[in-house]
Amino acid sequence: MLADFRDVAVLSLALSFTALISMNVVLPGYIASFGGDVALIGLAYSLRSFVRCFARLFSGIYSQRIGGRRSIIIGLLIKASAFYLIFSAESIIMVVVGILVLSISEGFIEPTFLSSTADMVGELGIIGTAFGVAFTIRRAPSVIAPIFTGYAADSWGVRQVFLIATLFSLLGTPLSLKVKFREKHELNGKYTFKMIRKIMNRPFIMLLIAATTLSTALSAYNPYLSYWVTNELKYGYASLGMILTAGSIIGIFSRIYIGYISDRIGHINTLILVGAVRAIATSTLTFASDPLSITISYALRSSVMAAPSRNALISTLCERRYLNMAYSLVGIFMDVGRIIGPTLVGNIISLYGFTYGFAAIAILYTTFISTLIILKMTLRGRGGDR
Repeated sequence: MLADFRDVAVLSLALSFTALISMNVVLPGYIASFGGDVALIGLAYSLRSFVRCFARLFSGIYSQRIGGRRSIIIGLLIKASAFYLIFSAESIIMVVVGILVLSISEGFIEPTFLSSTADMVGELGIIGTAFGVAFTIRRAPSVIAPIFTGYAADSWGVRQVFLIATLFSLLGTPLSLKVKFREKHELNGKYTFKMIRKIMNRPFIMLLIAATTLSTALSAYNPYLSYWVTNELKYGYASLGMILTAGSIIGIFSRIYIGYISDRIGHINTLILVGAVRAIATSTLTFASDPLSITISYALRSSVMAAPSRNALISTLCERRYLNMAYSLVGIFMDVGRIIGPTLVGNIISLYGFTYGFAAIAILYTTFISTLIILKMTLRGRGGDR
């Protein structure tokens, strides 16, 4: 048991270094510095998610063939290349290219990280808590990331932040060599289609719909909150960093207690709680304008994290040998949400203003809750509701 948790901890630590850089603090403003407007920022985020879909599918099919360690190392090297492309960009086209390469690295890394974590602790009966610990370690640097990123951007320039991110990406490579990845089942030419057929039952399809709705809301929130604070309300990057840091501190602890709660009251019940709290928190932004009220709203939103419960729920719906493909499929559908979210809410903001944009995000969370209730009823009819 201790050895399993050690491997989870080391893998999470290897992927934690780039969490010191808060992309949402600098990327929207960096795009704007090349002449991009709100609509172009939304398009760039959507394209990033579109490319990541294909990278996830590739990872789901081939990472079991090349092994988890190689998938992680390849992903980290691609990520370093992406940050360097953004750093050295001389036009908005090169910035977008760098963003797309970054999405490829994320597609390589995420399914392998999630399925490897589930494999390492799947038989211990505390998978929600394990995911909470894994995400806490991986996201721990994000507590100081907004302040660090904001300070670095104000002191040395936004461009230099991406050079720092390049170096941080390379730091995790040697540490990932120390992780003992569990062996996967041998694959044959028809195995990919067999996996998809086995996974695609009604509960899993409902989960895909819920995950898509959630990611639509999440992807629309972060870039426009940053843009709203710095460009609309005219607060500096340091102020934005302070706002995001308060939420990051709470978020670090929430991943652990949400994982623990999920093991106790059920993964679906916990996700419903997450949706309700986030809907309320986002709604408060429709009348907030000063740093204190924005900080309180962001902190409330960060007090409940969906990742531990969502990933634990996936592991209970699928056989372990299909987990890598299952996490890839969920990731692909979440990327569809990330494609829709920034463009949809960006257009709403362009036409009607930020108040209506934040209201639309709150409605998306309500839809997420409704889908989970249907999923819960479906599973209860089959003898389970976790």
